[in-house]
Amino acid sequence: MDPLETAEQHSSPSHDEAIKSLMAQIESVIYGSTHSIKLLISCFIAGGHALIEDRPGVGKTALAKALAKSCSIQFNRVQFTPDLMPSDITGALVWRPTDGELIFRKGPIFTNILLGDELNRASPRVQSALLEAMNESQVTVDGTTHKLSSPFFFIATQNPHEDAGCHSLPEAQLDRFYVKLQMGSPNPETELELLLSRSSEDPIQNINPCLDENGALHLQESSKSIQIDPVLLRWLIEFANISRKDQNVMRGLSPRALLQMNSIAKAWALIHHRKWVEPNDFQELLTPVFAHRLIPRQFNQHQNLDEAQSTLIQHWLEQCPLPQ
Repeated sequence: MDPLETAEQHSSPSHDEAIKSLMAQIESVIYGSTHSIKLLISCFIAGGHALIEDRPGVGKTALAKALAKSCSIQFNRVQFTPDLMPSDITGALVWRPTDGELIFRKGPIFTNILLGDELNRASPRVQSALLEAMNESQVTVDGTTHKLSSPFFFIATQNPHEDAGCHSLPEAQLDRFYVKLQMGSPNPETELELLLSRSSEDPIQNINPCLDENGALHLQESSKSIQIDPVLLRWLIEFANISRKDQNVMRGLSPRALLQMNSIAKAWALIHHRKWVEPNDFQELLTPVFAHRLIPRQFNQHQNLDEAQSTLIQHWLEQCPLPQ
């Protein structure tokens, strides 16, 4: 799968400039997390939704806000709490006293980018209310369906499951997240840079929007034209079939997971200025795209869930190596 030495094989200069500006704006706020930033932007371009999990205070919310501030499109934030109701997200019918009519008052989900902070603190009922929106970009209230804005990008943050007051997300919802990111702890140099930059003001306020609604939709459309060799697609199906036969996992990868990998691999190639997907792209994306969907039947007590999920993927990769 050698790339052709032609100008047509490279992404458009306008795409490159937009992505470069988006990266620069976010990296001016989030230090030392280039890989996570690329994953978030790829997920946005792929038209998916992202889950950011880590302990409090490592920059989950800041990353989501930095992306939203870099785009001149609508942005809403919801703080998920145990007493939140589904109608607090989707909206509800309210009585209009002037004429006695019931009118639909839209909830915060009617936006381009929705940040759901600490999603796993909400009740399962509220979490389930998001399923239709995440899969079909619409909500149904009292029998009437309402389309959401386009683009619609849901970024959810969650704290580790062992934190007090946290609920596990339903499997159906986890399967709708294209990627799961983790911020990790910054190294000492990065942390010093962070302290110095935040000594006087919040750098998020200095972000200049570099992408509007039309630009975002154009990037999403452009990513669909990225080419994937049929050899890679056949490998992806074989990899999924191995996961479905493994007795060490509750259930293997769903067809939805493969469709999402297909989309985000194209977006990943686009932000790396290519018009084709390479095997190494799948190598980079396997764990962020697939791991959070897997439920091991049992795992070593010295491992946490993330490690067990990653071990499963590496085991399947050994049985089904990527084509070269």
